[in-house]
Amino acid sequence: MIDLIVQFYKVSYNGCSPEQNRARQNEITGCFKANLKHSAVRKIHFLYEKIEDVQFLKDEGVDIDDERIVLYDLGSRLRYSDVFRYANSRLKDHVCVYLHSDMVLERGFELLGPDYKDDVVYALTSHNPDRCNRNFVCHCTRQFSTSRGWYGVTYDGFVFKSGINEKIYEMTDYLMNHFGAENLLIYSLKTLGYRVLSPNNILMAYHFHRVKVFNNTQHKFWINAQKELKPMDYYSNIHRSQNGKSWEEKIVGGGLPFFMGSSEIINKL
Repeated sequence: MIDLIVQFYKVSYNGCSPEQNRARQNEITGCFKANLKHSAVRKIHFLYEKIEDVQFLKDEGVDIDDERIVLYDLGSRLRYSDVFRYANSRLKDHVCVYLHSDMVLERGFELLGPDYKDDVVYALTSHNPDRCNRNFVCHCTRQFSTSRGWYGVTYDGFVFKSGINEKIYEMTDYLMNHFGAENLLIYSLKTLGYRVLSPNNILMAYHFHRVKVFNNTQHKFWINAQKELKPMDYYSNIHRSQNGKSWEEKIVGGGLPFFMGSSEIINKL
């Protein structure tokens, strides 16, 4: 059984119509409800920003008194440091999963148990529910055949065993809504000696973002290893100029060495 850590919110994107916001909300709410029903989930830990978010979840038809829902007043937008700090302090030796709010657990999570290795973190591919072929390499996101095997660079969830090195708190104390945020998390974990692997078609989670509306205040910057924010063109231009370079010379995300900011795709746990 796993403990799922999430932050649910009310969709209210500037520049979007009420109908668009409602349609996107249906996706977010639907993901929470689906994850609550998943047989591998012991508890969902809702780290909420505002008490109004809890009431809104109730208004959306979720029984917030369900014994499988744990409410925690975080009081702020979620950062990766919050995820690890919460798990370390409240879920000792538990197998934990963090998911973005528009992700749904699908298959394989019943395989995770008490023998989970302390030094392994699994990066979860954001699979496309409409076109994923469920193969070892599915190309739902950017996946590359490299000099060291197949690697992925785009992830929307992570599996880990609580008791993560506390040095990760400072290294991941940033908002998640920047380009390269997940690459920086992978880089930070690898720097601390963790193996970050992607069991692409073993532990599967689907990304529900069919309603193509976005929060215009998000995703305007890349975040680099120093947690500095750089304009979109800064690293995007470098990415486009990497043809012909070896994988050891290439970067990913906000200027990170490719193999430090990406995850090897594996075919068994």
